[in-house]
Amino acid sequence: MACKWSEDHSRRVLNSLEYNLFPAIGKSSIEELKTRDLLAPIKVVEATGRFELQQRTTAIMRYAVQSGLIDYNPAQEIAGAVASSNRVHRSAFEPKRIPELLHRIDGYTRRPLTRLTVELTLLIFIRSSELHFAQHNPRNSMSENTVNKALRGV
Repeated sequence: MACKWSEDHSRRVLNSLEYNLFPAIGKSSIEELKTRDLLAPIKVVEATGRFELQQRTTAIMRYAVQSGLIDYNPAQEIAGAVASSNRVHRSAFEPKRIPELLHRIDGYTRRPLTRLTVELTLLIFIRSSELHFAQHNPRNSMSENTVNKALRGV
């Protein structure tokens, strides 16, 4: 199952490519692109502390290989030439802060689906990606009443 991006996310990614990558490669055909053509704009963006352009470019070129548009992915040679983002390791959640977490979840007023998803995740202890990509199976499902009771803590 292919993931679908929201319109807003798709627009932001395309804007980033249009602003950062497309001016550097011009109207070059994808078959003509070399590693050096892709590396220059990626290094410029990297200098600002953003690292997503390399990932996006590599993914686009990988798709081009998989689709038969090109035979070789020139972006795969970029990996050692640019820095990767430093991961920030966060300390474990302290149990004494659970009441604060629950209070903040209850007070969340933006998207109701987001709040319900967080509540459901806390109840059934699964990763958000597992919940996001779960598929409905009518032969193995709880009734709506059962889910509502679980969310209300009944």
